[in-house]
Amino acid sequence: MVTKIRLFKKVSLLKILATLSLALGLSCSPSRSTATASSSAQGQAETFTVKKVSAQHNIEISGHIEPIAGKSLTFARNGRVEQVFVKEGSRVFKGALLAKLYSFEAEYNLKNIQNQIQAKRIAGANKDLELLLLQEKAAIQDLEDCYLKAPFAGVITEVNLSPGDLVGNNSGYYIRLIDNSKYQATVEVDELDAVSLKVGQRVSATFDALPGKLFAGRVLSVPLEGKVNSQSIGVLEIVVVFENLPSAIKAGFSFSGQILVDANGEILVVPKSAVIRRNNRSLVLVVAKNSGQLERREIIVSDYNSEYYKVEQGLTEGEEIMASAGLNTSAASSRQPYIFSFPMGPEGGGQPPQNLRSR
Repeated sequence: MVTKIRLFKKVSLLKILATLSLALGLSCSPSRSTATASSSAQGQAETFTVKKVSAQHNIEISGHIEPIAGKSLTFARNGRVEQVFVKEGSRVFKGALLAKLYSFEAEYNLKNIQNQIQAKRIAGANKDLELLLLQEKAAIQDLEDCYLKAPFAGVITEVNLSPGDLVGNNSGYYIRLIDNSKYQATVEVDELDAVSLKVGQRVSATFDALPGKLFAGRVLSVPLEGKVNSQSIGVLEIVVVFENLPSAIKAGFSFSGQILVDANGEILVVPKSAVIRRNNRSLVLVVAKNSGQLERREIIVSDYNSEYYKVEQGLTEGEEIMASAGLNTSAASSRQPYIFSFPMGPEGGGQPPQNLRSR
């Protein structure tokens, strides 16, 4: 999340008016006006110095990892196990031989068909070859099915197979292989953050098994369709991937982290308590550098997080504004002089918009 900004400082209210005489109301077209100070005002109020901050908007995620690939392997045909070549923890390459069945019958059938093919060719009976060639292909596949091979590189996590076992459909004998070079997790992201998601965005996460250590990942996929979760909130189920995790991290372990949506660039921000929102307009009180007078200025902002707005237009870095301001709305409606009090109440726009969902 964005680090809380601590840019507030104190300024004497000797320079600030408790009562401002403004000739124009909020509905007037000019976007700026200046107020004069009353010498009777005393006390202190907070100001905020407008500065650039790193525009790093993070999306919180959590979940459990699983191998990028994992499969329980068994033979494609019935037979009796002759040999098992691996054990739990064995690391294998793609195509490695894991186990084999007794193959005498399959070898005999293949050899018999091949002898028939040869005899037909010698005799010139080519019209009989088509069927025999198809039988040869089937016999080759039958013999190949006597060998259990690794479909991808990885590590053996379970061996539920021994020499002499009679295997077949639903026999329950298998070898479990996973690719632990990468782990992935399917996580939910709130619909409010969906527009910010992109494939390839960086992920930073910690695992309960290794507290205090950060591990890097990335967004692997973003679906085209969302869903409604158990709390009746619209979400996207995205997939994140982690590579080269230490051996202490196992499949099924839990993690929490952040998707770094916009890790580069800088933006201007102002506290929400400093912005007066009325009739789709946003105003702040700017403290003049030399005179200390207050200037009411209209600005354009967009929501940034629960505490700050992003400044789109109207302020520059280094300007000083009142961090908290309250508006007397009855005075505004009659176009009488505005009264700004410190600290402000909820009327001045200090509360987050109601349509924002807390996370």
